[in-house]
Formats: sequence, structure tokens, C-alpha cells
Amino acid sequence: MDGDLATCRSETMSEPTALFISCNQSFKGELNKAVCAGTSYDAIVIELDDANGLGLSDTALIMSQAFTLLGSKGTLLLISKQCALTFGKDELSTGFVTRSFNSPSAIVIRFPLLANFLNNKLAYIRRQNPELVSSLFEHVLLTSVPMRSNIAKRPDWIGMEDEHLVYDTIDGASSVEQILDNGCGLSREALLAAVESLERQGMIYPLLPRAEFLASCYKVKRPFRLGHYMVAAGILSQGQLEVCLERQAEEVDSSGSKPLLGQLVVKAGLISEQLLKSLLEDQSFWGGSQVLASAGILGDDGGSIKTFRGAMIGTLGNVDALSLVQSISSARKNGLLVVEHRDKPVQIKFEEGQPTAAILGDLGGDDALREFLGSWSEGSFVFRDQDASKKMPERSKVENSLQKLVRDSIQVKRPARFEN
Repeated sequence: MDGDLATCRSETMSEPTALFISCNQSFKGELNKAVCAGTSYDAIVIELDDANGLGLSDTALIMSQAFTLLGSKGTLLLISKQCALTFGKDELSTGFVTRSFNSPSAIVIRFPLLANFLNNKLAYIRRQNPELVSSLFEHVLLTSVPMRSNIAKRPDWIGMEDEHLVYDTIDGASSVEQILDNGCGLSREALLAAVESLERQGMIYPLLPRAEFLASCYKVKRPFRLGHYMVAAGILSQGQLEVCLERQAEEVDSSGSKPLLGQLVVKAGLISEQLLKSLLEDQSFWGGSQVLASAGILGDDGGSIKTFRGAMIGTLGNVDALSLVQSISSARKNGLLVVEHRDKPVQIKFEEGQPTAAILGDLGGDDALREFLGSWSEGSFVFRDQDASKKMPERSKVENSLQKLVRDSIQVKRPARFEN
């Protein structure tokens, strides 16, 4: 049993292997050739033509072929000029976990090692996209603390300069955002690429899939168990979890009490006590049943907004869009509000409490803000003071006062009156 528990993450590559199929190629032919060659990939990228959607049979073929070609943590990406879909392997369900992105450029945040690859293949993928929407996922990622794993840095380790710098900077206490602010000398994109590379080599515990899992569970109000979290985040394999659960069942004492799963995982040397503490904190806030019990309203006191890791976070429900915006305005806040619902985001920039820029899909400025105030009733939100300096495109500029926009949105929602 100890031998099973000691099985470590085996990935040692820093660069992902990827298969790219353009919209001008036959995806059926290219996938068949790859299957016949017996090649395994970390990512399969298929470019789609916006004018021609995939049929059900085509989609089924892509999914089945991709599942054969992808490695244990591989990802299928379907990309067009308008949006992107990713399908990541899920060890728990032996299927795919689907994520959608409102902008194709947003996938370079989740998969930073693919940034250069995608930029070289697709002209419309821009790493520094001025309209790239910050998100709950980005907030979780930036405020998470990278931690070194039990795989030590070997003296003969041949890694990129950025990887050495990031690894040596990781102290188990500083978040990704703090590492950037403390002057590591790297851009956000370079730092995240180094983090993903270190993850693949097992030299740090997974951070990107961990942030993605937490943001996803929070958005859909889904509680999760610690074991599920560790497997979904790539910290444990399903086999390692099952061995730990078997041991937990075997060590029931005379009173019927079981040892805690987290303690067993630490005892087996699979994670550190420091990481366990962080995972339990994540579970309590992002996926604890006590947090998600009352229709998604955060906090035991019934409040709709809670401050966590330097941001205001919550869900639209008992607090509506108008009340949320007015509360930020009344507090004269500077920062960026991002609200997401079904992966459709709206971002609103505030300066001294006044909205100065807004983007919602194709809408910008006053139109975007009116749409949000007048029609949004669901979604998760995060307001970050740290994003106050974010540059917004010219089309996002808000011209009218908040008071006028509020009146406009109320008139839109008010039912029409009919004369007899």
C-alpha cells in the first residue's frame, strides 16, 4: 500500500506537445492520421470557421478521437474568432470537463504555456488583449500561494531561466500577485508560463487547475469534498485517493471515529501540512456547504458580499445589479467590477465611485452599463481595488452619470402602460 501512495507525478516535460488543425484542413483526416501514428498530445487545438458550425456527428467524432489522443491531463480546444471551448480530461468521471471563454484570447491565461504556440498559429490570439476580461478565475489564481512539492530542485536540473527564478522566489507565503509586485522582473504572462511548466514537472503543487476548479464550483454553487478537490486539481491521482480512503476505513477506532483524510494524505508524504491548511481554507470559502447553503448568499450572517483575499466577492441574488453598483459608488471605490454568468462577463471600471468604463460582449460604455443594470439578476462577482489601473478600450467609455443610467435602466424594466 505504501508503494501505491508513494507514486509521484510523472510528468517531466516543460513544453506541452500540441496538435493544431486549421479550419482549412480536414479535422477527420488529421485526427485519423494522429490515431494511426499512436501519438499522445497534451493539447489538441482545432480552429473552427464561425460561418460553419459543427454537426452532432462531427462533434462526437472529435470528442472520441481526442479522448484517445490526449494524455491523462490533456485538453481539447475548439477555437474561433469569436469564442473558445475547452474540454479537459476529468479523471473522476472518465469524461471531459467543459469550459467556455467569451474571448479566444482568454485561454492564454488558463493555458499560458500554449500562448506562443497559439500566437504563432492564430493571428487573432493576442496575449496582451486590451479587452481581455479579468475573472473570478484570475482573482483566485493571482491570490493563491504557489508551494514547492516534495520533489526537490536537482543541481543538474536544466530549466528555463524564468523557471529557476520563479522556483527560487516561491517561499510558501507569497501569492502570485505578491511575487509580481515584489519585482521578480517577469511579466504576468511569463510568470504564469513558468508556474505551469513547474507544475508539469511536479516541482510545485498544481495551481492553475486548482484555481479553475475553485472558480467553477463557486459559480455553480457546488460544494465539494477535500478528496474530490485534490484529484480534480491534479494534486492526487484517483488511485492515490482510493488508497487513502481504504486506509481511512481500516483505521477506525473503537469509538467509530475515522482519521481525517487530510492527515492521512500528509502522513503518506503526498502533500505538505502547509498545503493542506491552504486547501482546507479554499474548501471552507469556495465550496463549503455552510457558505453555499442559502441560495448562494455568502456568509453565515446572511450578507450578500464578503471580503476575501483583498476583494469583494459574492453572487447576484438578494443583492441586485443596481444595489451592487450603487454600493461601490457610495463607498467612492476605485477598482474593477467583474460579473460572470454562464461565462458571459461584464466588466465595469470605477474611479472615485463613478463608473468610467464598461464592456459587456459587443456593448460598450453607457449601453453596456444600462444592459447590466436593467437585465442582470444572476452571476458571481468580484471587485478588485488592484485592477484600478487596468486599461480599457476607447469604446468602453461611460459618458453619462450613474444617476441618469439608473433612471434609463428603470424605464427599460418598467412595463408599458396601455391606454383604454
